[in-house]
Amino acid sequence: MKKFLANNKYFILVLVCIVLVRIFWITGVRVSGESMEPTFHNNNRVFINKLSKLERFDVVVLDAPDAESKEYIKRIIGMPGDDVRFEDNQLYINDKPVAEPFLKGTNIVTEGFQLKEKVPANSYFVMGDNRGNSNDSRFFGFVSEDEMQGEVFFRYWPVTQLKGF
Repeated sequence: MKKFLANNKYFILVLVCIVLVRIFWITGVRVSGESMEPTFHNNNRVFINKLSKLERFDVVVLDAPDAESKEYIKRIIGMPGDDVRFEDNQLYINDKPVAEPFLKGTNIVTEGFQLKEKVPANSYFVMGDNRGNSNDSRFFGFVSEDEMQGEVFFRYWPVTQLKGF
């Protein structure tokens, strides 16, 4: 056993480093569903940074608040302490209209949806980019900080759509 360890110490060290990075910092996730189209499509594969400081409009992977052992990919709209309001398909944060350029050319309709809420401390309001086909905070409420897995920072599949975020 000592001989094996001596002959393979660098390989073992690299393997341990990879496992630690995977567990504590970066992991890969498969996109399931159409709720983030056109930004992400079903079966895209992305890397998330588990240590990233979350900011408004970051795309994140979270534990589904309404389904056990399921993950969602959504965009952060409201940060802790924000007053979030939707009125006539316009987003307002702290009473100021906010542009959502990532929705350009998509169905941004949130028909019949009106909201005026204050995001609680340590919570987020998240939505999918495909507003007409997304189960998000409009339906399951705020997402706690503990339910956030990390920020999407790179799409690695399909290889024809490699992109950093």
